[in-house]
Amino acid sequence: MHRTHDASSIERAVQAARDAGITNLSLDLIFALPAALERDFRRDVERALALEPDHISLYGHDQYVFLYDNEFGAPWKNPDLWIKFSYPFFHADRIRTPTLFLGGQDDFNVPILGGEQMYQALKTLNVPTQPKLTWNRAAWAVAFDVYLGTSLNNMTAVARVPAVLNENPPQTYSYTPSQALRLSTTYCWKVVSRTFATDVDSTLIASTNTIAFTTGGRSSGACTSTGSAPTTPTGFRIVR
Repeated sequence: MHRTHDASSIERAVQAARDAGITNLSLDLIFALPAALERDFRRDVERALALEPDHISLYGHDQYVFLYDNEFGAPWKNPDLWIKFSYPFFHADRIRTPTLFLGGQDDFNVPILGGEQMYQALKTLNVPTQPKLTWNRAAWAVAFDVYLGTSLNNMTAVARVPAVLNENPPQTYSYTPSQALRLSTTYCWKVVSRTFATDVDSTLIASTNTIAFTTGGRSSGACTSTGSAPTTPTGFRIVR
Protein backbone atom coordinates (compact mmCIF):
# COMPACT_ATOMS: atom_id res chain seq x y z
CA MET A 1 0.00 0.00 0.00
CA HIS A 2 3.10 2.24 -0.02
CA ARG A 3 2.38 3.48 3.51
CA THR A 4 5.20 4.92 5.61
CA HIS A 5 4.01 3.29 8.84
CA ASP A 6 3.60 -0.28 10.02
CA ALA A 7 1.65 -2.03 12.78
CA SER A 8 4.35 -1.37 15.40
CA SER A 9 4.31 2.37 14.72
CA ILE A 10 0.51 2.38 15.08
CA GLU A 11 0.81 0.69 18.46
CA ARG A 12 3.34 3.31 19.55
CA ALA A 13 1.10 6.11 18.28
CA VAL A 14 -1.88 4.77 20.23
CA GLN A 15 0.17 4.58 23.40
CA ALA A 16 1.53 8.10 22.84
CA ALA A 17 -2.01 9.42 22.38
CA ARG A 18 -3.15 7.80 25.62
CA ASP A 19 -0.09 9.12 27.46
CA ALA A 20 -1.07 12.59 26.22
CA GLY A 21 -4.51 12.23 27.79
CA ILE A 22 -6.51 11.40 24.64
CA THR A 23 -9.17 8.93 25.73
CA ASN A 24 -11.29 8.49 22.60
CA LEU A 25 -9.37 6.70 19.86
CA SER A 26 -10.41 5.37 16.45
CA LEU A 27 -8.58 3.00 14.10
CA ASP A 28 -9.10 2.55 10.35
CA LEU A 29 -8.45 -0.77 8.62
CA ILE A 30 -8.37 -1.52 4.89
CA PHE A 31 -9.49 -4.99 3.87
CA ALA A 32 -9.47 -7.03 0.63
CA LEU A 33 -6.00 -5.88 -0.34
CA PRO A 34 -4.23 -7.38 -3.36
CA ALA A 35 -2.98 -10.91 -2.65
CA ALA A 36 0.58 -9.87 -3.53
CA LEU A 37 0.73 -7.90 -0.27
CA GLU A 38 0.24 -11.15 1.68
CA ARG A 39 -1.84 -9.54 4.39
CA ASP A 40 -3.70 -11.58 7.00
CA PHE A 41 -6.83 -9.53 7.68
CA ARG A 42 -7.93 -11.67 10.63
CA ARG A 43 -4.55 -11.10 12.29
CA ASP A 44 -4.79 -7.35 11.58
CA VAL A 45 -8.24 -7.19 13.20
CA GLU A 46 -7.07 -9.10 16.27
CA ARG A 47 -4.09 -6.79 16.62
CA ALA A 48 -6.33 -3.74 16.31
CA LEU A 49 -8.78 -5.09 18.90
CA ALA A 50 -5.92 -5.70 21.31
CA LEU A 51 -5.35 -1.92 21.35
CA GLU A 52 -8.92 -1.50 22.71
CA PRO A 53 -9.95 1.44 20.48
CA ASP A 54 -13.32 3.12 20.96
CA HIS A 55 -14.17 2.69 17.28
CA ILE A 56 -12.89 0.74 14.27
CA SER A 57 -13.75 1.67 10.67
CA LEU A 58 -13.32 -0.79 7.80
CA TYR A 59 -12.65 0.32 4.24
CA GLY A 60 -12.75 -2.06 1.29
CA HIS A 61 -10.24 -2.27 -1.54
CA ASP A 62 -11.72 -4.11 -4.52
CA GLN A 63 -13.83 -5.88 -1.94
CA TYR A 64 -16.35 -7.30 -4.38
CA VAL A 65 -13.70 -9.17 -6.35
CA PHE A 66 -12.24 -10.45 -3.09
CA LEU A 67 -15.63 -11.67 -1.90
CA TYR A 68 -16.37 -13.36 -5.21
CA ASP A 69 -13.12 -15.30 -5.14
CA ASN A 70 -12.53 -15.95 -1.45
CA GLU A 71 -15.61 -15.61 0.73
CA PHE A 72 -19.14 -15.79 -0.63
CA GLY A 73 -18.72 -17.04 -4.16
CA ALA A 74 -20.38 -15.27 -7.07
CA PRO A 75 -23.73 -13.70 -6.10
CA TRP A 76 -25.49 -15.36 -9.04
CA LYS A 77 -24.34 -18.75 -7.73
CA ASN A 78 -25.02 -18.19 -4.03
CA PRO A 79 -27.69 -15.47 -3.76
CA ASP A 80 -28.96 -16.58 -0.33
CA LEU A 81 -25.60 -15.88 1.31
CA TRP A 82 -25.26 -12.49 -0.39
CA ILE A 83 -28.76 -11.50 0.74
CA LYS A 84 -27.97 -12.60 4.28
CA PHE A 85 -24.79 -10.59 4.65
CA SER A 86 -24.77 -7.80 2.09
CA TYR A 87 -28.13 -6.06 2.20
CA PRO A 88 -29.45 -4.36 5.37
CA PHE A 89 -32.42 -3.49 3.18
CA PHE A 90 -33.67 -7.06 3.66
CA HIS A 91 -33.36 -6.74 7.44
CA ALA A 92 -34.59 -3.19 7.97
CA ASP A 93 -37.17 -4.44 10.48
CA ARG A 94 -34.30 -5.43 12.81
CA ILE A 95 -32.86 -1.92 13.09
CA ARG A 96 -33.37 -0.74 16.67
CA THR A 97 -30.71 1.93 17.14
CA PRO A 98 -30.04 5.26 15.39
CA THR A 99 -28.27 4.47 12.13
CA LEU A 100 -26.41 6.76 9.74
CA PHE A 101 -26.41 5.80 6.04
CA LEU A 102 -23.66 7.44 3.99
CA GLY A 103 -23.72 7.81 0.23
CA GLY A 104 -20.83 8.85 -1.99
CA GLN A 105 -21.72 10.98 -4.96
CA ASP A 106 -18.67 9.71 -6.88
CA ASP A 107 -18.06 6.34 -5.18
CA PHE A 108 -19.89 3.42 -6.78
CA ASN A 109 -19.27 1.32 -3.65
CA VAL A 110 -21.70 3.46 -1.62
CA PRO A 111 -24.35 4.64 -4.11
CA ILE A 112 -26.93 7.23 -3.09
CA LEU A 113 -29.59 4.76 -4.21
CA GLY A 114 -28.69 2.48 -1.29
CA GLY A 115 -29.50 5.22 1.21
CA GLU A 116 -32.72 6.03 -0.64
CA GLN A 117 -33.82 2.39 -0.40
CA MET A 118 -33.14 2.34 3.35
CA TYR A 119 -34.99 5.65 3.74
CA GLN A 120 -38.03 4.15 2.00
CA ALA A 121 -37.83 0.92 4.03
CA LEU A 122 -37.63 2.71 7.38
CA LYS A 123 -40.44 5.08 6.39
CA THR A 124 -42.59 2.04 5.57
CA LEU A 125 -41.84 0.69 9.05
CA ASN A 126 -42.79 4.06 10.61
CA VAL A 127 -39.25 4.59 11.86
CA PRO A 128 -38.36 8.30 12.13
CA THR A 129 -35.97 9.22 9.30
CA GLN A 130 -34.24 12.44 8.38
CA PRO A 131 -32.09 13.45 5.42
CA LYS A 132 -28.96 15.40 6.35
CA LEU A 133 -27.23 17.67 3.84
CA THR A 134 -23.48 18.01 4.36
CA TRP A 135 -20.89 20.21 2.66
CA ASN A 136 -17.25 21.21 3.05
CA ARG A 137 -16.16 24.45 4.65
CA ALA A 138 -15.24 27.42 2.43
CA ALA A 139 -12.49 30.00 2.73
CA TRP A 140 -13.52 33.33 4.30
CA ALA A 141 -17.07 32.10 4.94
CA VAL A 142 -18.91 33.43 7.98
CA ALA A 143 -22.24 31.74 7.13
CA PHE A 144 -23.81 29.36 4.63
CA ASP A 145 -27.24 29.83 3.06
CA VAL A 146 -28.93 26.53 2.20
CA TYR A 147 -31.30 26.50 -0.78
CA LEU A 148 -33.78 23.66 -1.32
CA GLY A 149 -36.57 22.95 -3.80
CA THR A 150 -38.09 20.40 -6.15
CA SER A 151 -36.64 22.05 -9.28
CA LEU A 152 -34.04 24.61 -10.22
CA ASN A 153 -36.79 27.18 -10.60
CA ASN A 154 -38.34 26.95 -7.13
CA MET A 155 -35.31 26.62 -4.85
CA THR A 156 -35.59 28.94 -1.84
CA ALA A 157 -33.36 29.74 1.11
CA VAL A 158 -34.41 27.45 3.95
CA ALA A 159 -31.63 28.02 6.46
CA ARG A 160 -28.55 30.06 7.30
CA VAL A 161 -25.88 27.97 9.00
CA PRO A 162 -23.25 30.07 10.83
CA ALA A 163 -19.60 29.20 10.30
CA VAL A 164 -17.30 28.56 13.25
CA LEU A 165 -14.88 31.48 13.38
CA ASN A 166 -11.75 30.24 15.10
CA GLU A 167 -8.32 28.89 14.20
CA ASN A 168 -9.57 25.33 13.82
CA PRO A 169 -13.02 25.37 12.17
CA PRO A 170 -14.75 22.08 11.30
CA GLN A 171 -14.06 20.54 7.90
CA THR A 172 -17.77 20.12 7.16
CA TYR A 173 -21.12 21.69 8.01
CA SER A 174 -24.60 20.21 7.73
CA TYR A 175 -28.31 20.99 7.72
CA THR A 176 -31.30 18.78 8.49
CA PRO A 177 -34.66 19.96 7.05
CA SER A 178 -37.02 21.04 9.80
CA GLN A 179 -40.03 19.46 8.07
CA ALA A 180 -40.43 15.98 6.60
CA LEU A 181 -39.76 15.76 2.87
CA ARG A 182 -42.20 14.15 0.45
CA LEU A 183 -41.51 10.56 -0.52
CA SER A 184 -40.59 9.62 -4.09
CA THR A 185 -39.69 13.22 -4.85
CA THR A 186 -36.51 14.58 -6.41
CA TYR A 187 -35.12 17.57 -4.52
CA CYS A 188 -32.47 20.07 -5.56
CA TRP A 189 -30.17 21.83 -3.11
CA LYS A 190 -27.14 24.06 -3.05
CA VAL A 191 -25.15 26.08 -0.55
CA VAL A 192 -24.05 29.72 -0.89
CA SER A 193 -21.24 30.89 1.39
CA ARG A 194 -21.25 34.46 2.73
CA THR A 195 -18.42 36.67 3.99
CA PHE A 196 -18.43 39.71 6.25
CA ALA A 197 -18.56 41.87 3.12
CA THR A 198 -21.57 40.19 1.52
CA ASP A 199 -24.04 42.53 3.24
CA VAL A 200 -22.26 45.46 1.58
CA ASP A 201 -21.65 43.81 -1.80
CA SER A 202 -24.06 40.98 -2.58
CA THR A 203 -21.77 39.64 -5.32
CA LEU A 204 -19.17 38.57 -2.75
CA ILE A 205 -20.48 35.01 -2.39
CA ALA A 206 -19.44 31.54 -3.48
CA SER A 207 -22.05 29.05 -4.64
CA THR A 208 -21.80 25.31 -5.06
CA ASN A 209 -23.27 23.52 -8.01
CA THR A 210 -26.77 22.13 -7.48
CA ILE A 211 -27.16 18.55 -6.25
CA ALA A 212 -30.16 16.27 -6.79
CA PHE A 213 -31.40 13.50 -4.51
CA THR A 214 -34.60 11.48 -4.40
CA THR A 215 -36.49 10.55 -1.23
CA GLY A 216 -36.98 6.81 -1.70
CA GLY A 217 -39.34 4.87 -3.90
CA ARG A 218 -37.51 5.39 -7.21
CA SER A 219 -34.04 6.06 -8.53
CA SER A 220 -32.41 9.46 -8.28
CA GLY A 221 -33.57 12.05 -10.75
CA ALA A 222 -31.90 15.23 -11.92
CA CYS A 223 -32.70 18.83 -11.07
CA THR A 224 -34.76 20.11 -13.97
CA SER A 225 -35.50 23.51 -15.45
CA THR A 226 -35.53 25.06 -18.89
CA GLY A 227 -31.75 24.59 -19.00
CA SER A 228 -29.53 21.56 -18.56
CA ALA A 229 -29.02 19.83 -15.23
CA PRO A 230 -25.94 21.03 -13.33
CA THR A 231 -23.06 18.74 -12.49
CA THR A 232 -22.44 17.26 -9.06
CA PRO A 233 -19.61 18.90 -7.12
CA THR A 234 -16.88 16.79 -5.59
CA GLY A 235 -16.81 16.73 -1.81
CA PHE A 236 -20.54 16.95 -1.22
CA ARG A 237 -22.72 14.10 -0.07
CA ILE A 238 -26.21 13.22 1.04
CA VAL A 239 -26.39 11.61 4.47
CA ARG A 240 -29.45 9.68 5.63
